[in-house]
Amino acid sequence: MDNQQLLENMKSVNDFQNELTHISNTWDHLILLSQLGSTGMDMSQTKKNFNGLSAELTDHLAQATINKIKSEMKSKSQVAVDILVRNLFERTADIGFLATDDDIRAYLIDFQILKKELTFHKDDEDDTEYRIVKQNIKNNLISIRKRFEEYVAKYSVYFEIVLFDTEGNCVANLDSSKKLTKTNSDIIELAKITSEEYVETYQYHDFVPNIEKSLVYTFKVTESNDSNEIIGYLSLCFRFKDEMEGIFSRLVNKTNKETILLLDKERFVLATSDKYHVPIGAKMEIELKEDMGITQFAARDYIIKTSKTNGYEGFYGLGWYGHIMIPLESAFNAKNKEVDLDEKILTSIMQNEKLFKKDLLEIPVKAHHIQNELDRAVWNGNIAQRDSNSQGADFARSILREVRKTGELTRSTFNISIKKLNETIISSLLDNAEFLATLSIDIMDRNLYERANDCRWWALTSKFSEILDKLEISRNDKKEITQILEYINNL
Repeated sequence: MDNQQLLENMKSVNDFQNELTHISNTWDHLILLSQLGSTGMDMSQTKKNFNGLSAELTDHLAQATINKIKSEMKSKSQVAVDILVRNLFERTADIGFLATDDDIRAYLIDFQILKKELTFHKDDEDDTEYRIVKQNIKNNLISIRKRFEEYVAKYSVYFEIVLFDTEGNCVANLDSSKKLTKTNSDIIELAKITSEEYVETYQYHDFVPNIEKSLVYTFKVTESNDSNEIIGYLSLCFRFKDEMEGIFSRLVNKTNKETILLLDKERFVLATSDKYHVPIGAKMEIELKEDMGITQFAARDYIIKTSKTNGYEGFYGLGWYGHIMIPLESAFNAKNKEVDLDEKILTSIMQNEKLFKKDLLEIPVKAHHIQNELDRAVWNGNIAQRDSNSQGADFARSILREVRKTGELTRSTFNISIKKLNETIISSLLDNAEFLATLSIDIMDRNLYERANDCRWWALTSKFSEILDKLEISRNDKKEITQILEYINNL
């Protein structure tokens, strides 16, 4: 990565460097004039020390600015994918739970029976038995949709629930406005042969035809927990767009015009924080190895960072990437957080060699040393000119006054730059601390929200109501409830 290209876009660093260059040129003029005016000063070593410290300060300020943006980009790209993966891990438990729902199992079994009866009477649609069977199928569909609605009302991360028979015919779904048809999707075959507890697919699904690509969790429905006989398949359609909008809204900083993306394994954009800036479907360059990279997109230079998920409880999803990109010209425009700390705390932080490297801690000492050298040179020059009344002495004294003024400007510039450097480093530390604290609270809130909805879902288990409605609960009843709870808890 070309740090010079980054430096060209750091206005604050460039302004500081230009100011130091201006002061350096002034010193060159004053040194020449002092030699012509016989001031009695030798400032060559002081000028050399000034140039060395100027270069050191500029480098440190540039590196601190780069490190700050690197840290922010790494955190955001990582969190964008890790938070999603963590939330999707919960969906794998949802599908395992609903696929064992007794009402869903009963519906599938009844449907097959009623379907056979309907076929038996199909030659006479006016037959009373035919109409009764037809009505029973309709009533059952209404009931199972209410069951789906109960689940979605308790937790609204799914926009559609679809139930299939063993041949892939859609026999029930949440959205009553859609016509039930047979799916040509490969998820039925995948769910049939999988040894996993779910099938996760992000693609076009013909049972949600109005969405180009949808994230769906599918699993087989068996006759019972103890049986391997498949009686159907269940699919949960996740509100992927809503989930990503929620994640992006908590991460994006609009002041530097950044865009946060979710990419698939082939580097195509699945979700974007700004669809007018980077559209879904665009193919992106990625940067996984380095802390930050530079690339072009739509004839514009960007700094980028890409992160693989760390996974959650062994779940890694579909191998997606978190990605952040910031236009190079606006990447370093954000102002540092104002550091409003107690002086003792601030001093303690700045003296911590784990946070501030030794060479950083020595910069104020070097600046003070340069100032002492200047003061000593001016003092010696004044002594040398004290008893002289010549016209040359007046010229020399005027040079000494300019040296003193330039020395004060140098001291002020160094103080401001050191303060700026410290603020950049401390601001980065505070930003990281705030980001992690906010992230921790968000994770905890979401975790408790998930647990609360788990409880509400579990409470819908029909077998619980059936047993608890009894006047007397037997030992076998208690055993059955315990087995159900153990199964659910292990999902």
